Amino acid sequence: MGWLDLVGGAGLATLAVLARAMSADASALYPWGFVLAALGSVTAVHAIVQPFGRLGRVMSAAPLRWIGKRSYGIYLWHLPAFALATPDGRRTADVPLNAVAAAAAAVGLAALSYRFVEEPVRRRGFRATGAVALAVLIAGGGLTTATKDNTATDQIEAGRQTLENGPSPAPTDAPGPTDGPRTKDTPKSKDSPRPTARKVTAIGDSVMPAAAPALKAKFPGIDIDAEIGRQLTAAPTHLGARKQQGALVGDAVVIGLGTNGTGCERALQDAVDTVGPSKRIILITVHVPQSWQDSVNRAIREEFAGRRR
Repeated sequence: MGWLDLVGGAGLATLAVLARAMSADASALYPWGFVLAALGSVTAVHAIVQPFGRLGRVMSAAPLRWIGKRSYGIYLWHLPAFALATPDGRRTADVPLNAVAAAAAAVGLAALSYRFVEEPVRRRGFRATGAVALAVLIAGGGLTTATKDNTATDQIEAGRQTLENGPSPAPTDAPGPTDGPRTKDTPKSKDSPRPTARKVTAIGDSVMPAAAPALKAKFPGIDIDAEIGRQLTAAPTHLGARKQQGALVGDAVVIGLGTNGTGCERALQDAVDTVGPSKRIILITVHVPQSWQDSVNRAIREEFAGRRR
């Protein structure tokens, strides 16, 4: 076995270790995990494509070549297959039999599209296979349209329209949500006091627009800064920029991030430190059917507990 086989084998071993040891919400992926994956991929591919060496011959086995030719089709088909096989509010790990069926369906659909779409297009061009290609496009469009018909998307879109209409006028002399006179029928709560801030800045991700109408109704004049896809790790930098611009208005800052991916405890702590002790900080836990939900919520609760000590 030559040195090229050893280097390629080390690259494959690196990818195998990362696939086994790393999860999608591992914070170590971002500092160095993806770098190792890239290096492992480059070394493995470089060794495999060489005309000499054992590793190239092993990876050229007929079953592996069959999968390789259809790998992009498998990649394209797996998303709708898994989306249709996973019930709303559940994760793939919650329904393992559905996941196996979806994987088998993705491979089968990729084989059919390779046979009846990709190969005819390669041999005869698009014009000769226009009907088949059109049928695939129509089917894909139907899946795309179906995924848009859901309540969450409607709520987010309605919230975005609310934000585009501009902020509600802030009250001047009106009492805050809990500052008004208390009557004998008004319940008192010792365990869960409601916020008394009259002006609030809210920083969030795609969930925040969905809550925008309710937030504006409860806190007139609230400044909502929401962006689809925003990560918790971006919070310290974004809050710091707003603070320098004097844009952290009000008595309280609401941080509602973590829906779109993992966030480490350090990022959350830095975000809270950036806001500073002069403002009340409200941290919102997340509810998302993803593996990082528990780790994000645990970091939020630990940060809250640490601030109370």
